[in-house]
Amino acid sequence: MDDSPERRLGTVLFWIFLFLPAGLVAVVLALPKGPANLTQTVGIASLLAWPVCSLYCGGWLGVRLGRTPLREFFLGAVFTVAIAGLNFFILLAGCSRVMRFAG
Repeated sequence: MDDSPERRLGTVLFWIFLFLPAGLVAVVLALPKGPANLTQTVGIASLLAWPVCSLYCGGWLGVRLGRTPLREFFLGAVFTVAIAGLNFFILLAGCSRVMRFAG
């Protein structure tokens, strides 16, 4: 198994990017009701982060699990769509709670 620094960095980035959108939503949900600007800022950061994180994680999983370039592409696309969908629904659930407080 290749244990190069680049591969370890890719693994660490994968785990960070996998949990980053859900973590930002958890921060939004944990914030008190008061500062609307802060919750909106964190919510917008989460909105901008989920597509990038989903692309990276899906691509990383595709490259890790695919044995041929075609399989890497197909698995990367499938994992990207799956992770993006999950992140979107987590974001939607978190933002709907925040919007109720703001309104």
